[in-house]
Amino acid sequence: MYYMKNVMQNKIVISGMGVVTAGCNNVAEFKDSLKNGKSGIKKVMYADDGKCDIKIGALLGEYFLGSDEFEKYIDIDASLYSRAKKILRNTSLSEKASVMTALEAWCDAGLYKFDIDPELISIIVGGSNLTKKISFDNHDSFMAEPCYLSPQYAMKFFDTNHVGILSELLQIKGEGFSVGGASASGNMAIIEAMRLLRYGLSDICVVVGALSDLSLMELQSFMNIGALAGKKFADRPEEACRPFDEQHEGFVYGQGCGCLILETEESVERRQGSFYAKLLGGGMCLDGNHLTNPNKDGEIKAMKKAIDDAKLSIEDILYLNAHGSSSSLGDNTECEAIKELFGEHLKRMMINSTKGITGHCLSAAGVIEAIASIIQMNDRFIHDNINLENPIDEKFTLVRGKRDNVDVKIAMSNSFGFSGINTSIIIERNF
Repeated sequence: MYYMKNVMQNKIVISGMGVVTAGCNNVAEFKDSLKNGKSGIKKVMYADDGKCDIKIGALLGEYFLGSDEFEKYIDIDASLYSRAKKILRNTSLSEKASVMTALEAWCDAGLYKFDIDPELISIIVGGSNLTKKISFDNHDSFMAEPCYLSPQYAMKFFDTNHVGILSELLQIKGEGFSVGGASASGNMAIIEAMRLLRYGLSDICVVVGALSDLSLMELQSFMNIGALAGKKFADRPEEACRPFDEQHEGFVYGQGCGCLILETEESVERRQGSFYAKLLGGGMCLDGNHLTNPNKDGEIKAMKKAIDDAKLSIEDILYLNAHGSSSSLGDNTECEAIKELFGEHLKRMMINSTKGITGHCLSAAGVIEAIASIIQMNDRFIHDNINLENPIDEKFTLVRGKRDNVDVKIAMSNSFGFSGINTSIIIERNF
């Protein structure tokens, strides 16, 4: 019992970050998009037969697909560069995004400079059903000539292929697995990594919120259940994602991927490294409901569990990066949950949703929005809630226009998923 109490004192820090979203190929470009409120949502062509209802999205696009961004890391050791080049020759869009963000975060943390026991490093990938588009794209050729299906498909439809690729790239030999929690997957991966480090099972954990590469079939299903935006603003795509606005009509599909290097504070000190922020706590709970409708009580419980885990009070939270998906039921439920939990303290808080800029990156959302929260705290600004014209509740303290020169030490970030999965994390800046 003494041992368990002792290891639970491990403090967790975030020592590296990597990200790609629509129009942003690294953390620097992502920071610029947050500061300037640049939306990556545009008109897209999913099919040319006129039958498709989906006309907008925040897709990575040809710039990402045709770039060799990892070339900027040629000053690191040759073996890592060689492995990256080899792996990227034959990866799917989702896998490539995981490789690129993990490589950026790994180098950002300076881990390539140190001889660290690979068995003390772990990988957790947040996301499930990540390669649906690959299955969809192979369907017709498979039905015509099944025997000519690529043997590589046997590996690529497993989400854990991301784990294998990243372990090969970074030569990691500790624990590794993927976790699926729908749109809460990213936060779920962060929380599970925090637990690994707290309990002394790893010193370092590479956490990836993976890109959900959806096919037209999945997107149309979201449209058919009323979850997807694109009807009112099909001709004005940059205005379509409207978290907490009266004209919200659903989420906009966003392609993105984020990676965080979580590390024990002792590990960082041992290698005389630096870190961006501390991960203070996290909370998860279920609603006991398999449907898509959110539950106020479950969201309150997840946020409260995160605050308790961090050993804080609600008065310590000054900034909240909301799940804010731009769906009517989701936004209204989260609004009511936040108001009920924070009460009068809400007047002193700032709340925004990064999805207005990135679209809803699904499995990756939690990690991407944790990165957004860290950037804002460390650079002393809070990004605008773009497209917020008529808030659903005037008493809800939503940011209207970018806030500069703000002093926020602690942030909360929410992610909620279909099937009643609720998560919340709390991050503290490092100064």
